[in-house]
Amino acid sequence: MTGQFEEIEGLFGQLLTASRPIMSETELQEVRHLIDVGEYGLALETLVDIFAGEKRKPGADVTLRIENLADKMSIDATALMQRLRI
Repeated sequence: MTGQFEEIEGLFGQLLTASRPIMSETELQEVRHLIDVGEYGLALETLVDIFAGEKRKPGADVTLRIENLADKMSIDATALMQRLRI
């Protein structure tokens, strides 16, 4: 199970790196804190909420990373993607 958590944290790291140009440092730190305390689902929801709430369109790379991470975490990616379509 530890390997799965490491993989998820690695995918989050890639997602945050890809999101850096369109998120503030404060927003990135908020999501990073949730990851650090093991709240992976909440971290992904928060990241999507930031994009949707601020009406920011993530690029294809970020969108694909969100979908992949949701799939790895057994979260419905369709609902997340609908919230990103502004």
